[in-house]
Parts: sequence; structure tokens; C-alpha cells
Amino acid sequence: MIKNKNILALCTTAFFNDRGCHTRILKILKYMENENNRIDLISYSYGRDIEGYRIYRIKKLYKDFDPVGFHFLKILFDIQIFFKAVKMFREKDYDYILSFTHEAGIISLLLKFLYGKEYILDYQGSLYSEISTSNFIFKIPPFSFFIILIERLVEKYSFAIIYNTNFSFSKSKKIKKYFIDDQITLENEVREKPFIFPSKKKIIWVGVNTKVQNLSAFLKIAENIVKKKDVVFYIITFPVDKLIKERFKNYKDKIIFLEKVPYEELPYYLKNADICISTKLDSSEGSGKLHLYKKFCKNVLSLDSKISREILEKKEIVENLEVMEKKILELVE
Repeated sequence: MIKNKNILALCTTAFFNDRGCHTRILKILKYMENENNRIDLISYSYGRDIEGYRIYRIKKLYKDFDPVGFHFLKILFDIQIFFKAVKMFREKDYDYILSFTHEAGIISLLLKFLYGKEYILDYQGSLYSEISTSNFIFKIPPFSFFIILIERLVEKYSFAIIYNTNFSFSKSKKIKKYFIDDQITLENEVREKPFIFPSKKKIIWVGVNTKVQNLSAFLKIAENIVKKKDVVFYIITFPVDKLIKERFKNYKDKIIFLEKVPYEELPYYLKNADICISTKLDSSEGSGKLHLYKKFCKNVLSLDSKISREILEKKEIVENLEVMEKKILELVE
């Protein structure tokens, strides 16, 4: 890993926003700073500042906007990120660019040609996979071809790539690549929360409300189970739209939406859960949640994927949602 360098980090998301990929970013920042690198980070105007980090935000275009997953408005924000980076390059000499997500990698590729500075890409999953999951139109040529081409160019021209799963690290053809294990759990940040849980069996689901996290399918399971068993589901997610709240208002004491929980408090919830659930559909780089589950939860159930096979035991992995429902019923007996 590089040491004793000035680094400009590009974060094309609302850092810090108390969710998986942001925790991943924070871990990498800590790791890089432990190597005596000095980092300035550019982010969207949304999110919250983290003490001890130099975060430079673009101007706010909209009063209330919490971008999760792909959104066309992000293109405007990313253009702002680019011009903010150009301004900072004119004011300070940076040795490297650190790119969080492929969108930041696109900006870094442009900056590389402008200033001759190498960039390191944090591989947080496939750009094509994320965009095509959000909207089927991106699965259709020529859109799919164009996105895949951009993704490959960004990776090809990077100085190095950061991975956090063995299956992606081993299959990568990149000569310079770094492995940063998501088992780093930010121990010093863990904070207890004075929250009194009921004596009933407690099931927790954590994830952003996007298609790839498969929340809608899991809520059907939760609804089936609370009709049969005296248990409580805590759904830690955002955004929670009005339709979901309306649909589950009759289960307000059995299916509870906690929405956004500060990451420092998340271990407290996980330690008090009887079962922690992951229904993520895609084998991307997002392994942090499963490492947290493994460290703090009594029981873990996850859909089968490359990531779950790498981190969890065989008994903790289920092949489909039907089996998951049966397993939950067995564990709450």
C-alpha cells in the first residue's frame, strides 16, 4: 500500500450516511491514514461530517435529497465533484487520487489525463450490475455495452484496485491490487444505545431499500411469520416510503421500521437480536454487513452467494427465500 502521500479522495455519494458502503469508505480512510497518508475527501453536500477528517462538499442543489443507488440527479452531482477536484488540484499538489465507486473512477480517469496523476479504485461492486438492477433499460444494447466498456476502461487505467473479497481479488487480472479485509469492525467507534428490547424473539434485517437488497420479498416472509409466531422484526433500512408504512401499519408492534441507525450503535442492535438476516441478491463487494453479523449476532441466515460462501458457515446459508422462512420458524421455536 502507498505511504506518506498526499491523496485526494473522490466520494460520489453522501458521505457519511450510516450505511454499508460508507462504513467501507471509512475503514479504508483509516487504513490509509495509518500508513501516514494525508487525505482530503470530496463528497456530496449530504451526509454528516466525521470528526478528524477533512471533508469538502459540493454545493447543495436540492434541500432534501438522500440518493440511494443509481439516480439521474447524481450525474449533476458528479459534474460538481469533477470541478471541485479541478479547483483543489490547482490549490494543492496531490500524489494520488483515491476513487470510491466506478463513478468516482470515471472522474479520476479524466483527472489523470489532465494532471498526470495516478488513481486507485476502490472496487465496491460492478457498475453495470448496480445500474442494470436499478433499471432494466441498461441491460439492453447499446446501453449495456457502453456501461461495461466504461467499467473496464476505469479499471484498466487505474494504478491499483482495492478489493475486500477473496473471489474478486483472485480473479482480478490487475497486477497492482490491494486486499483490505472487511473484518476490520471499527471497534473504537462502537457505542451502546439505551434501547430496551422486548423479551420476545427478535429478528433483524439490515440494508438499504434497493432492489438488490430484496427487502420487499423479505417483508412477505416477516408478515407470514408474525401471523404464526409471537416474534418481533426490526427492519433497519432507508428510505422507507409511505406505501410500505401504510401496508404494515397493522403490524407496528411486530414489524418495526427503525430506518437509519448510526453505525456506532448498530452492534448493540445486532447483539440483542436472535437472528440476523441478509437477503442480498448480488455477489458484489459488499461483505461488511456479513462480517458484522458474524461478529455480533447469535444466529445468521443469508441467501446463497459468493460472499456468503466466503464468510459464513454452511448452516448459515440458504438457497432461497422459502427455505429461509422455514429456518426462521425453526430458530424461533
